[in-house]
Amino acid sequence: MNIVLLNPEIHVNTGNIGRTCVLTNTKLHLIKPLGFELDDKKIRRAGLDYWKNVQLFVWESLEDFWSKNIEGNENAKIYMATTKTKNKYTDVKFQKDDYIMFGPESRGIPEDFLNAHKEQNITIPMLINVNAYSIEYNVIGDTPNGYAVPRTVTGVGYGETVTLEAAPNSISGQKNGVNGTWEFSGWSTDRNNISTTKVTTVNVTQNTVVYGQWIFKADNTSSTTVTPASGNSSRNSAPAANTVGKHNVHRHGPKTGDSNDIGGYLLVLGVASAILAVVSKRKAN
Repeated sequence: MNIVLLNPEIHVNTGNIGRTCVLTNTKLHLIKPLGFELDDKKIRRAGLDYWKNVQLFVWESLEDFWSKNIEGNENAKIYMATTKTKNKYTDVKFQKDDYIMFGPESRGIPEDFLNAHKEQNITIPMLINVNAYSIEYNVIGDTPNGYAVPRTVTGVGYGETVTLEAAPNSISGQKNGVNGTWEFSGWSTDRNNISTTKVTTVNVTQNTVVYGQWIFKADNTSSTTVTPASGNSSRNSAPAANTVGKHNVHRHGPKTGDSNDIGGYLLVLGVASAILAVVSKRKAN
């Protein structure tokens, strides 16, 4: 059996197909131009240790391949895999020298070539309702503390309508030290217009990403600066009531309007009285 890849574009696909060919004793034909180099490490990685055992044939063009393998070979029959036919591959009794051709991943086998060999067109039907799709939740920007993004939903069938996770309630919290409230925008499939294109359900026809965003609204009374009350600095470690500065000490006495220290006058008066007493005693003698 022979597998033919016409102008393959993706090295990983070719590597995987090569590994399968080894395990089924099938020859692999690559028709140029290729979308990669044959010595690309990614091909060998996809083919694992089997790539070196691939029965590989490389052809310069479709004409080159056709003239050297199909023309004049009565035992060779080629089938073209396409989605544009109702002939299933299971309806064919393949022979060991037959070929199955696959076109480029992005466009398939040219339509004029298919039309020239309609009887050899076959299709490999796929189950359109296979559970192979997913819904990923993507939250853009900052989120409130403790919030967890919902997990990706897998195993979604084609055409299935899925109800999205409910939008979370508002959460009181902070952002950059400012008190406020976090409010969720809701979910949308349009990243650039989340607030105006909200959805609660998604009809899945492909892998889907829904986007949401938390919006922070600061409280009106919120401030990033804490002002000490009554002029007390928050840096003071001792209570103000227990702290007495020397410039705050007041001596108690009659309020005469004189701010001079009366103790000094009393000291002078006492000294003067002692001197007068000594002088008077001397005169008496």
